[in-house]
Amino acid sequence: MPQVPSTRVEFIAGVRALAPMSMSIILFGIVCGAAASSAGMTPAQALRCVPPAVMAAIIAPPLFFAVGAPTIVPDLPQIAAATLAALIAWRTRSILLTVVLGMLAFWGAASPARLAESQPGNIADHADRRTDH
Repeated sequence: MPQVPSTRVEFIAGVRALAPMSMSIILFGIVCGAAASSAGMTPAQALRCVPPAVMAAIIAPPLFFAVGAPTIVPDLPQIAAATLAALIAWRTRSILLTVVLGMLAFWGAASPARLAESQPGNIADHADRRTDH
């Protein structure tokens, strides 16, 4: 019977795996903090930059690195939803409203595209049938 590692062993393995990355994150935080301080920002002003930075870190990889290389994939629902979310964020400065309306826009824009792909008789379906013979 295989031995199941304990929770403590798994936790220690996870800490060891993340230790190198943690050091770089700490160094990056120190550098950004020093840059904000030298720019005359207070800690409260600097912390106001964290939510937009986190949103950009979540949204940018699927848009610009979708195939593993830096590129913009012409996926209209993603680009349209990201553009709408950026406009909402710029106008309202509300992260919650940006996330909710951006996701609704993505789901609304992606639904017709998925529906068209699933319909029998679309152009891609005919192309697949011709290459099967």
